[in-house]
Amino acid sequence: MRVKVRYLQEYYFAVGRFEEDYDLPGNATVRDLLARIPGQVRKDLLDSKGNLKPPADILVNGRSIRLLEGLDTRLHDGDLVVISPRPLFVV
Repeated sequence: MRVKVRYLQEYYFAVGRFEEDYDLPGNATVRDLLARIPGQVRKDLLDSKGNLKPPADILVNGRSIRLLEGLDTRLHDGDLVVISPRPLFVV
C-alpha cells in the first residue's frame, strides 16, 4: 500500500520537502511508518521508549492518533499522514 506523508513546520525544513509517498506492507501501522521516515524527525518525535513525545502530533486522515490507536493505528492505502512538532487542531 502507499501512504502520503506531509511534514509541517520544523520537520519540513529537516526533511527538505513538504510531502512524500511511502510504500508499506498491507498491515502497517503508524509505528511502522515512523521506522522509515528520516532519522532526525523520528528522533524528535519519539522518546527512548518509542512513545510519541508531547507536544508532537500525528494525524491520519485528519484525526490525531491520540484519538485513535496511538502509534498502533493501522494505515490503509491512500491514507494521508501529517506529522507536526506541535498539536494540530482540525475544525
